[in-house]
Amino acid sequence: MKKHFSYFFILLLIASVVHGQSANDTVSVNVWPGTVINASFAGLGVEWDPFFWFPANQSRGLSEEDWQLIIRRIKLMKLQNVRMFILPNWYEPENDNADAQVVDPLGFKFSSEQMLAVYRYLDVCDSLHIDVNLTLWGARNDRLYGMANYWLAFSESNNWITAPNDLDEWAENVTAFLDFLFHQKNYSCIKYLTLSNEPNPPHQGFWTPDRINKKLWYREMYKRTAQRLSANHLRDKIQLIGADEADTDDFSWFTYMAQHADSVIDVLASHTYAFDIDQADYPAKIRSWVEQRADVVAASALPGTPFFITEFGTNNGIGPYQNPDVDTFARGFFLVDFAINAINKGTSLLSYWTLHDVWYQFGQLMQLGLWAYKDKDWQVRPSWYAWSALSNFVRKGDKVVYVQADQPENISAVALRGADGRTKIVIANRSKRKLAARFFIDNAAGKAFTQYVYNQATISSVHDEFLPPAHTKVLSGAIDTLSAQSIVFYNEVAPVKVLRNKELAAPETFEILENYPNPFSKNTTIQFHFERPQSVSLQVFNLRGELVKTLINNVAKNSLLNWSGKDESGKTVAKGVYLLVLRSNGKTWSKKIIFCK
Repeated sequence: MKKHFSYFFILLLIASVVHGQSANDTVSVNVWPGTVINASFAGLGVEWDPFFWFPANQSRGLSEEDWQLIIRRIKLMKLQNVRMFILPNWYEPENDNADAQVVDPLGFKFSSEQMLAVYRYLDVCDSLHIDVNLTLWGARNDRLYGMANYWLAFSESNNWITAPNDLDEWAENVTAFLDFLFHQKNYSCIKYLTLSNEPNPPHQGFWTPDRINKKLWYREMYKRTAQRLSANHLRDKIQLIGADEADTDDFSWFTYMAQHADSVIDVLASHTYAFDIDQADYPAKIRSWVEQRADVVAASALPGTPFFITEFGTNNGIGPYQNPDVDTFARGFFLVDFAINAINKGTSLLSYWTLHDVWYQFGQLMQLGLWAYKDKDWQVRPSWYAWSALSNFVRKGDKVVYVQADQPENISAVALRGADGRTKIVIANRSKRKLAARFFIDNAAGKAFTQYVYNQATISSVHDEFLPPAHTKVLSGAIDTLSAQSIVFYNEVAPVKVLRNKELAAPETFEILENYPNPFSKNTTIQFHFERPQSVSLQVFNLRGELVKTLINNVAKNSLLNWSGKDESGKTVAKGVYLLVLRSNGKTWSKKIIFCK
């Protein structure tokens, strides 16, 4: 027995030498696409607040051409979800009437300058099927800006935003707003509603006088709003997001809302800016942060309620508008690594703050966007490439499946199964050295995957907003190199299906995958599949029509085989273009392959 083990370890040593990797430089990534750990993934998104068409930006020369650039980039990133800032004074600056149970349509200003801007944003989301989370930040305390106090705000506050001072009036305000959007504007993109941003202390997004129990007031706000929406047949059109607390060491606000939400909150959410790539062991801290909330949800009155992260970024901001890392590669890397760890622990949606730089309504430039403002020619940042790549790969409706990767101090991995049944894998290599990843994907032997890499070299080699091309390769059972400090995306390739032999009584289905890699220098893999077994010949010819190699010549239904660029005598062929020719039932198929030794 000892002798056999000795031989085993010698073979392992030889294998590591052949691959040029030490044991410490090789990681195992195991994926089980059939083991679903979250079937309710709702996608990825961004904050996109409707200030482009406000005077603060229009006075700086923003044009329709600039607007179309934003839309083009939204399409490129396949944006799935938008969280949008809304203030109730934009459409009800004065109380419509003294009776909170009766709506006076003439008392609402749905054609105000602010609301016209909101519609431009919602029109984009509706046309591109982007889910929208409308977030009512609260009752703005206009007195602080030299105006008469807003009628729904607590006038004694010195905070810029307060909780509503009348919950029935607030419920009327919200219901009238949604009724207009759904039944007059006919929007179908509005899926979520948040009634207050960051309500927990010390953030004061839900300021109340000391005489009011803040948590009870917040809970009652949701209850009365939900009841009013139900009475107006709107409740089934919208999911209410609650808690929406910003991270602190004390998340009792989140716990309270999870335990007392009853049926008036459909989604529990949090914000976090507590983590950064420079922190030691930040992935483990992120996982712990999400697990705390997942455990609370599991023990709540409504176990199974989805958990969203409706705002996140890095933790070294200069106030809410700036961050010294915004133009760095490290920030983009962190965003994806954060998402990988959060999704693996049960997060169903993540929304990054924010889509692009823009001046906010009271004269401050928000500078945390995926791209800069017009004064910098809308220059995309490294985080644009990272978050856009993730948004292209990871989609609403995907099922999160079980993945296990060793070396958690260096590697984070998440795996999903798309609506088409194909597997997706995203891996972050935080190490400053390249690693070899050995893959095992259950029931995926020989399948091909596109590979896209986000690293410093990638973003240095592309221009403006365009994402670099992906490459195709075999993954399951293979070893692939993860470059240092990189994010690697793998997406299973769909086979190309071609109907052949239509003249036969029983049409035959033939299925072939692109050989991968192509061009190749050492080895290329070829896979084909017929509906039933038959005589098959698969051969390689040079461009002079001379036979180079017969790969298969027998009865077969499907096959996965390799060609290493050698002829029948075992001699390596010259570099160049060759023809791969498959014959069966009197039919012939051919394709070019390139050997680049």
